Amino acid sequence: MKPGEGLKTILLVDDEPVNLGVLAGILQTDYRILVAKSADAAFKSMERGGIPDLILSDIVMPEMDGIDFCRLLKTDPRYRDIPLLFVTSHDDLDNEARAYAAGGVDFITKPISPPRVKLRVSLHLQLEQNRQRVLHQKQQLEQEQEDVARILDKMRTRYPLNSARLSYRMSPVERSSGDILLSAENASGEYYLLGDFTGHGLTAAVGAPVLARLFTESVTEKQMPPEALLQEINAELCNLMPTGMFVSAGLAHFCREKRQLKVWNAGLPIQYLCNAEITPIHSSLPPLGIMPVLSSQAPSYSGSVMHKAELFLYTDGLTESVNRSGEMFGDERLVNLLQQGTKQVESIYSEVLAFCQPDSPSDDLTMVAIDL
Repeated sequence: MKPGEGLKTILLVDDEPVNLGVLAGILQTDYRILVAKSADAAFKSMERGGIPDLILSDIVMPEMDGIDFCRLLKTDPRYRDIPLLFVTSHDDLDNEARAYAAGGVDFITKPISPPRVKLRVSLHLQLEQNRQRVLHQKQQLEQEQEDVARILDKMRTRYPLNSARLSYRMSPVERSSGDILLSAENASGEYYLLGDFTGHGLTAAVGAPVLARLFTESVTEKQMPPEALLQEINAELCNLMPTGMFVSAGLAHFCREKRQLKVWNAGLPIQYLCNAEITPIHSSLPPLGIMPVLSSQAPSYSGSVMHKAELFLYTDGLTESVNRSGEMFGDERLVNLLQQGTKQVESIYSEVLAFCQPDSPSDDLTMVAIDL
């Protein structure tokens, strides 16, 4: 191994050769030392490939002082993470404030104490090593989360929606949504389910593929009536999900032949049947996954749909969207928009975005209009 190979590199920047010699003498046993007599020379050294692990710079230098050098260093992505310590005889609060504001991490005051120099240099190299380790772990975790999110997306999209009957908008806060929208049918009619898992992100999204499989298989293969399906989903979620996690859900069953609609609202906000008038469908059941057995399977709404109508289902990310003044979008605005009728999903979504400007909704937001 060549001398200095494998050692951390320290760049010393000072216009006084004596100061450079003193610092080099203190550090050269433990580190590879580079020297520059000006800020310009320091940049040229780094551009030639001599990027250091840490910089010690004087503050008072001609042409460009140490603080301006530090400030310029922090604007360059190649160098901005290099810790820079100032070596100065000007130990005053004004200099400290300017130096820290420029991005410096510490001060070494003159006259120079060799033990103090070694201690400060060692400390900041260790801190930077720890920062790099945490950054690497964070990048690994983010990649793993992205991989899991892709898998979850593939699992939940294995069951396509009956898009001919639906217009919908799903707007997740993070890469993976805690909301899920499903449709299926069997001999008894069409089934639609909107679910909103506790929270958002990966934790909330993990339950969605389980719910998608259970819903689809129960409807298409087991030919379950909606009441039994509701109990089946509730029981399965109780078994699988940890305490405190549940799903607020809206389940709709529509028999097109008989023109009969049933809706179960389990913990969602007020849902709406848009017919000749707007009919509210209040929650009459607890969210699914809390109680092992639902005490009732009675629908929150049951009735005949004899004219053109739409069922509007949505998660609370819509009405609970907040603007800069802390005001919620609310039910009244939603009802007013529903009364306008045409292209309601996209127009409502645009209204919510405009309401929240310049921010975005802070929760997963899903809305669907089902053509009856």
